[in-house]
Amino acid sequence: MASAKKLDATAVLGLSLVALLLLSAAAAEADISYHAMGADGVPGKNHALFRPGAIANTYSRGCEAETECRGA
Repeated sequence: MASAKKLDATAVLGLSLVALLLLSAAAAEADISYHAMGADGVPGKNHALFRPGAIANTYSRGCEAETECRGA
């Protein structure tokens, strides 16, 4: 009975060491690239043309006198 407990303890210790080695190898390769750091950007957004606070659509159709709209 004592040898079975010793075998179980040895197996648990061995499996723990193997798991620790695998996790440490995976953690060593976890460098963050520049591409990953920019992944939170909005797709299609051109940062060179982005102006915070600017009016989004400046187009105005205007008003013709013959249409009798307000402001003419």
